[in-house]
Amino acid sequence: MPNPIIRSIGITGASAVVAQGLVVLSIPLTARLFSEEAFGVFNLFTNIANIMVVLCHLGFMDAILSARSQRHARRILFAINSIHLLTVAVATVGVFALVRFDVFGLGQLPIWLVALFPAQIVLVSLCLQLQLLRTRFEQFGTLAASNVSLGASRASGQILFGLLGGGVSGLVFGELLSRLVGMVTLAYPDRARLSRGVAAVFFASPTSKRLRVLSPYRAFAAVRLPTLLMVSLNIALPSLLIANLFELREVGYFALMHLVLLAPIGLTQKAFGDVITGTFGGYYRNDRRR
Repeated sequence: MPNPIIRSIGITGASAVVAQGLVVLSIPLTARLFSEEAFGVFNLFTNIANIMVVLCHLGFMDAILSARSQRHARRILFAINSIHLLTVAVATVGVFALVRFDVFGLGQLPIWLVALFPAQIVLVSLCLQLQLLRTRFEQFGTLAASNVSLGASRASGQILFGLLGGGVSGLVFGELLSRLVGMVTLAYPDRARLSRGVAAVFFASPTSKRLRVLSPYRAFAAVRLPTLLMVSLNIALPSLLIANLFELREVGYFALMHLVLLAPIGLTQKAFGDVITGTFGGYYRNDRRR
């Protein structure tokens, strides 16, 4: 591999080690600050939110990587977020129905938690979109900084809220805080252009003009949406089955075990996935222009 690729893998890999290490090292403390039931609720909350994130962007998120220019990549990002106004509202109603009618044992979730789903869906979606934008621009230093800031803020936030006796809300607010910090870190290098773009999207550009940006990428909705939905359902299914057959305590035990076991996978994905995708995606776009 060329030296720049190896150097980028080293940077993102080191940041992933720090981020995942902070989360794993915080587990013994958070396990004493929060009950098993709290971890069970939090696990179901994040899994259901992740499924809704996939449904809300309708598979168009990966189109950011295929954009022919940096400007067009930003326009795709703005167009995706313009449809979020509707899809997040629909997703929240869907979550309320799942909890209200106790589908897959989700009736065990406190009803007030439904009010926090829109914030989680929006923040996770924005973080993912901005990560793809930085990958498209091959800004791996910013990706590395976001990995560390997200991991550090999640661990410290959940510990702080746990010390304050937050219960399950402490885990949730710690997660929301980390997503907000990660989003700001990812957006900071491009803050001026992103701010102008957001203003144009929501206050100037007609909705039809925004959605036309996504029209050439209809294949992503047909291919990526079902693929990503199956992946997110595959991740969430064990927790949903345990919640349906047992209680939140058992879901909490599974969540803690799952978090530790998947740490190496997260390291590999962050170290290699973003760099390989961004770099070879650039090679493909350059070859296509010739």
